[in-house]
Amino acid sequence: MSIKFPIPLLRTIQHLVHLAVVSVILIVTGPVYAAKPNLVEVLCIDGVVGGSLLSGYVGCSELTGYSQSLVPPASGLPTVCEGRAQKAIDSASPAIWTGVASGTAFASLFVAIVNPETGNEQFRATMTNVQVREVVNTAVEGNSISIEEILLAPEAMTLQFTPLLSDGSLGETIEANVSCTSG
Repeated sequence: MSIKFPIPLLRTIQHLVHLAVVSVILIVTGPVYAAKPNLVEVLCIDGVVGGSLLSGYVGCSELTGYSQSLVPPASGLPTVCEGRAQKAIDSASPAIWTGVASGTAFASLFVAIVNPETGNEQFRATMTNVQVREVVNTAVEGNSISIEEILLAPEAMTLQFTPLLSDGSLGETIEANVSCTSG
């Protein structure tokens, strides 16, 4: 005994099967995006020499991670700002340790996220009068160099973001100036 389907129903079944196959391919391979450049994060402290050899950032420290938080002002106080930079111990580390131990502020520093192939910055956080509040060293298994996490507390920050457009070119830079308190 054979079952006969009307032609419109048969086409609907074919479309559903096709959709299911495409869905499985997308789940397995992921959606198709333009390739993202490999970006590098750097920490550059005025007067402090780090170990980076990246063109345009020689003497900075290359980061393994960076995060920041801006907490809204309360009762008329300035915004509380913090930055957390993670990096391997390098030649800048002793100056950073001395800064945290003595309570001495760094006059200026910046964190940048850079495309090393083009030299274009997609993000920059410039901080002034920066206290290093804490340095925590962590050994990484299988790595002979420890990673240190540095808590930065600036008086002011200028944040700049330059979007990467779908055609690979850079959009217009967006900038925000923030006055901070030590928290």
